Amino acid sequence: MEQCTREAFETYAKDSDQWDKVVAMLAKGLRGVGPATASLLLNTYDGENVPFFSDELLRWVMFSEGKGNGWDRKIKYSMKEYQELYRRVGVLRERLAKESEKTITSVDVEMVAYVLGRRQTEGIKRKEVDQEDKEGDEREAGEDKNKRKKRKV
Repeated sequence: MEQCTREAFETYAKDSDQWDKVVAMLAKGLRGVGPATASLLLNTYDGENVPFFSDELLRWVMFSEGKGNGWDRKIKYSMKEYQELYRRVGVLRERLAKESEKTITSVDVEMVAYVLGRRQTEGIKRKEVDQEDKEGDEREAGEDKNKRKKRKV
């Protein structure tokens, strides 16, 4: 494990344009590690430039309207998907850096994606909880009415 990560990070240090080769090296050289986890390892080495292949980030940068294309998108966790995610994050970072005149890191983009993804999934859960609360309140109100009627009789 140590040798694999050392070689991968040395390769990246020599030529950061080889990021996809490094992710593949990590995924192949470490048991049970695919492109998503390999990208996280490389992200810990260079979080400014290498995005972590997270569910939220992929769904956000690949977002398009329609069933199965937004927050409900199925993820294959393939190198092809990660390469497209990497490209889109790069384009987004460049655009935001121009607009804000600040350095935008991959971690910055990941944080936004995480918050948006959580808001989306929590929003759905919140609606379900609110509906359950409303139904519970209505049941309790009905029970209270019945109890008051019984006292009056």
